[in-house]
Amino acid sequence: MFRLIDEAKDYESGVKELTAAYGVSFSEDISVYVKKAEKNLCSLKFSSDRAVITCSGPSGFYRMFSKLEQCVFEGKSKACVRENCPFELFGVMLDCSRNSVLTVDSVKKYIRFLASVGMNMLMLYTEDTYEIGEYPYFGAYRGRYSKEELKAIDDYAYMFGIEVIPCIQTLAHLKTALKWPAFSDISDTEDILLVGEEKTYRFIEAAVRSVSESFRSRRVHVGMDEAHSIGLGKYLKKNGYKKSGELIREHLERVQKICEGYGLETIMWSDMFFRVLSPTNQYYEIPEGVKTFDFSFSDKCHLTYWDYYHTDYEHYKRFLNLHLDADKDCYFAGGGWTWNGICPNFAKAFGASEPAVRACRDTGVKNVFCTMWQDNGSETSQSAGYPSVAYFADLGYGADITDKDAFSDRILFLTGLEFKAYELMDRLERAYGDETPDSSFTPTKYALYEDPMYGMYASHIDAAGFENHFKEVAGELAALTKKNELTEFYRELAMTLSIKAGISSRIKEAYDKKDKKALEETARVKIRACILHMEETARLREEIWLSESKPFGYEILDIRFAGVITRLKYAAKRIEDYLSGKITEIPELDETRLPRIPGYEGKGLRVNRWDQIVSACNVSGI
Repeated sequence: MFRLIDEAKDYESGVKELTAAYGVSFSEDISVYVKKAEKNLCSLKFSSDRAVITCSGPSGFYRMFSKLEQCVFEGKSKACVRENCPFELFGVMLDCSRNSVLTVDSVKKYIRFLASVGMNMLMLYTEDTYEIGEYPYFGAYRGRYSKEELKAIDDYAYMFGIEVIPCIQTLAHLKTALKWPAFSDISDTEDILLVGEEKTYRFIEAAVRSVSESFRSRRVHVGMDEAHSIGLGKYLKKNGYKKSGELIREHLERVQKICEGYGLETIMWSDMFFRVLSPTNQYYEIPEGVKTFDFSFSDKCHLTYWDYYHTDYEHYKRFLNLHLDADKDCYFAGGGWTWNGICPNFAKAFGASEPAVRACRDTGVKNVFCTMWQDNGSETSQSAGYPSVAYFADLGYGADITDKDAFSDRILFLTGLEFKAYELMDRLERAYGDETPDSSFTPTKYALYEDPMYGMYASHIDAAGFENHFKEVAGELAALTKKNELTEFYRELAMTLSIKAGISSRIKEAYDKKDKKALEETARVKIRACILHMEETARLREEIWLSESKPFGYEILDIRFAGVITRLKYAAKRIEDYLSGKITEIPELDETRLPRIPGYEGKGLRVNRWDQIVSACNVSGI
């Protein structure tokens, strides 16, 4: 269907990949020409059997080519598109450290998506999920990437003009690695490295050398965020107290020197530096008129301002300018909100991204990316977050984000699902209504995982209201014309929650009233139905995981889902024992129910940690 003429042939390999991926056959019906554009500009003029793409590089070409593909897919014979992206590096950070390590094929699929939306950078966030030959326990049993796998990813991205930048940790966020006794000599606290220790820097050099050998990029993101307890563990006992700011500066100089030895430009998160400017030690509470720190950020070290929360343009503009004062080549990281719990949160992602990216354009920040975190076990599939990336990309290119129908058509072409399907995944979390569409409440998570016998979150759940809400969403998911494994998973989850959300309250109410008929119905009808739906929910989530991620890490979701089923069976057994007279009381139900947060009864909460939901006891047993 597409015949590449002259300069357009430079993109032939990538074109073949995209046409195969999106089901558009490769023949010779439409001639595609390429013209060189001014920097930042890209356009498409398509009429009948001729298409002219004007661009300054691969990202603009592939964005316009995918729009051409979409026209053909939709049966259109004309198009005229003109866009402008001012960013030099524009892309996504994929979290491959919260148990889900995407397979090489899944990352390649994501790379095709990034090319289609016009992005030219991918960061792989790997805390301990990459290979360091000298340290066999680093990433053991975690599905870490081998050097060969990372090189395969890098080669594939290179075909599309996408730079893959390793994102590692060289200070904090290393809990899963440091739990091994093999790292006891270089750990300060349970998740922070022991700064000033020579063995630590030998480890960091081995890490930097490993990623340097695996990627073409001469940049590396070294993390260094949220190291709140630096110097307060073994370091304190060994050396005495030293201000965290001084320790981080000294450590950064050592790490930067190591990176420069391998020809690498260093990128780092900025929060630990900016907190010292705040009287409350808060990242986003910097007084007006404050001067930034006197640390000299060279051409080889750059700050990343991360902010996933605010919806105020002026806030972003101010903080971007603060970062530009400290580092003229700083980065900005927004958020795709795939980490809130079990469901993606597009209202939050879109609401924060719009003013953030607009401020980046207006202030002249050149390096911008969207983070796709997977906090607390990767319960939300990365593939559920595609609309966040597409929206973020459209913002970067100055596209019309107010045309919701056009956006939905775009999402349908790129993913096979209408945007309505993704909105329904998001709407599962709107059990408290739509009055706060940008909220980050997680009712699906605590309704699913709270123990049916204790009801620790029952005070925050409207049993009847939640039942109706989840049934309604399940029905709309079932009625979709375009479906896939994601929509089926969320439909089954909604059915599970339509029963599970109210079970603990119904059990408690019936027990307190000594209503044995209601208890019997709950144990023999509702709980059994809930178990069946939960088993199907678990099966579908397992299929999704194994289709896109390495098997390592799924055991955590398996344990969580199995725990829900086991505790439902336990609840039914305890009720049956009570009804049969085998026991005369149920102490779990005699316990007085308390709200999770006093004064918030009936209100939504954001609780994203499974261990804070499943039991009041210490889950680790310590």
